Amino acid sequence: MSTKFKIFKRKPKETHSTLKTKFEGIVYKIVGGFLETKPFNHALSKGEEREIPLINFLKQNLPSNYSTAKGEVIDLNETSSPQLDVMLYDSSKNIPFYSGEIQILPAEALLASIEVKSRLTRDEIKKILISVNKLKSLKPFKKDLDQSIQRRDENDKVTCRYFHTVFAYETDISQKDWAKKEFDRIKEVAKEIGVDYKQIDRVIVLNRGLLNPTYSIAKESTDNAEMLLVYYIDLLNYLQRENNRRKIVPYQEYAGKMSHSWIKL
Repeated sequence: MSTKFKIFKRKPKETHSTLKTKFEGIVYKIVGGFLETKPFNHALSKGEEREIPLINFLKQNLPSNYSTAKGEVIDLNETSSPQLDVMLYDSSKNIPFYSGEIQILPAEALLASIEVKSRLTRDEIKKILISVNKLKSLKPFKKDLDQSIQRRDENDKVTCRYFHTVFAYETDISQKDWAKKEFDRIKEVAKEIGVDYKQIDRVIVLNRGLLNPTYSIAKESTDNAEMLLVYYIDLLNYLQRENNRRKIVPYQEYAGKMSHSWIKL
């Protein structure tokens, strides 16, 4: 049995009935919130409204120390990420830099990010791949991100991972054999533009299922409650594990020369 399937071997086959019932209600709220945005003609306004149901879901169901923000990430080399729909970080020990409505996180604070799409298309996949490639070129603590699938040394506090996912309400690919066709399209576009598609950690599409590009596996289902639950548990497990390994953000280094203006008295 290959390593990628051993990881999932011990998971129960069926979702706990209480959890499933709760998540069914959450999914209805998310889909309902999205449908309410359709009368909006302005693309930006529609995009912002589209993210609200998912952000509310995360706020209500993640531990209180995790906060969401919309904005960009910067590192100590002054490299910045593209604008991200949802950034997740531990607000009990980190703060963002503000710039109007857009928040800027130091690279050492970002734990996970989400791109929210109304409809997944070939053009959108290209944008996603370009975006995630730029995001994962950042150097928190001036070190390359760890993008391997191997377990890290728990004592390594300065090597970081980012969990980048795509949440789509729809796709232009038909339901029959959706997972294979969607995955093949992602690989084709990635090859065309010279980007590693495995930088995308998860792709969830309502009424279709869930892709895990890193391990080249998928879960097809029209049971949105089940899909959202699997997605949520994967995200939560990652956040808890990665957050415990992070060294504190070097805010003094971001402040730069301000810390060198003291004089001897």
